[in-house]
Amino acid sequence: MDQSLEPVLSQPVIQKKNLWQRVFALRRNLTVLLGASILIFWVIIAIFAPSIVPYGINEMASGQVWKSPSVEHPFGTDNLGRDIFTRVLIGARQMVVLPALSVSLAVIIGTSIGLLSGYRGGWVDEIIMRVMDAVMAFPVLMLYLMIIAAVGASVVNVVIAVAVATAPAISRLVRGLVLDLRSREFVAAARMRGEPTSYILFREILPNAINPIMVDALVRIGYASFSISALGFLGLGVPPPNPDWGGMVSEARNALIITPTAPLLPALAIASLVIGFNLLADGLSEVMRTER
Repeated sequence: MDQSLEPVLSQPVIQKKNLWQRVFALRRNLTVLLGASILIFWVIIAIFAPSIVPYGINEMASGQVWKSPSVEHPFGTDNLGRDIFTRVLIGARQMVVLPALSVSLAVIIGTSIGLLSGYRGGWVDEIIMRVMDAVMAFPVLMLYLMIIAAVGASVVNVVIAVAVATAPAISRLVRGLVLDLRSREFVAAARMRGEPTSYILFREILPNAINPIMVDALVRIGYASFSISALGFLGLGVPPPNPDWGGMVSEARNALIITPTAPLLPALAIASLVIGFNLLADGLSEVMRTER
């Protein structure tokens, strides 16, 4: 288990602070504020980009190939004369939505597996964890490539590939939390009351494990953003003509000398999104530790 998440675990969750006190605690944390500000910026861009972009995503300007930033094209143009500013802003939508969908699916799968494995123990736990270890033994990028090569490149398949590659690590985290929580007194009391397994897992154990799961999920959304960009860079991401930040970096890398901003600006957009998720996760983890 990640040692940075261990302090979050404690006795059963007791709501010592009301909602407003918790919100105020987050507002005082500079890391949370910075990370949230970055993410809010990109969410706003993703929502309103179609209304504020000056050109169509595939609108080509004749004779305007690899042009440096100008008044007409703030980020310059690409190899087809398309406006990079427009494509970066429109591409924000999928870069905000797809990683969140991928990790949400991975959390559902990984949490279910981890709850079952950790609570049942014995041969069930052994078999499940060996399967998870086998999946995790593959390099992540190779696993992505294997899945997408098998099912084809599409938006849905990119989400599935990232979710499948992410779920085993989440299952191991949840299993570790369950192994600690299942021996607590409140779980023993639930067993003595004759509560069914589903009640113990979802009403007693899961609520007490949700904080580290949420923090871990935020970090993994940042990783998923980078992974989806990497797939786009390799030509296995979101199919054209939809703008893809990773694909934009790949297309523009050969024009680095001609117009450095062409690959640099999409790369900075990717970096800022990943940093935003990581800052928010670090800040939330810090706040939760100080509240205990």
